Amino acid sequence: MLLQNRLIKFFTLVTVLLVGYLGSIVISGVAYEHWTKKISEETIELQNNYTQEVLTKTDPYRLVKLGVRQANFGETALALISLQRAVEIDPNYRDGWVYLGYVQIKSNRLGAALESLQKAAELDPINPLTYQLLNEAYKKTGNQEMARQAEEKYQMLSKISN
Repeated sequence: MLLQNRLIKFFTLVTVLLVGYLGSIVISGVAYEHWTKKISEETIELQNNYTQEVLTKTDPYRLVKLGVRQANFGETALALISLQRAVEIDPNYRDGWVYLGYVQIKSNRLGAALESLQKAAELDPINPLTYQLLNEAYKKTGNQEMARQAEEKYQMLSKISN
């Protein structure tokens, strides 16, 4: 009888602990979903606010500098906003196109990156960085021939500039 009472108490305790543990998992899962949704909503709101702020900026050089800094800190969405605004203000600003292409590569927007970098090459056909990034973008798209040509031009221009 004593053994039976102890077994009943033991299994009751195990059951309570197990139910409590499973309940905490369910509750934490619900809390996680809630906070994840809340963070996502706040992120979207911050990006919208940032976009509105960037639209008031008129200095493409500062916008490119800001975009590069953001890209270096992994904020590619914000960097794209800054850099796109910079080339919108000054479509002849080579560095705006080069760094826009760079961030587009980082964001895996390869078609857009190729367009940006080709625009940069039109504006300044002797900038080695443009061809280095074109090489990378072409490789990622699987266009080995164009990647090779960009690499050759990069190597040639690098020798000239050093």
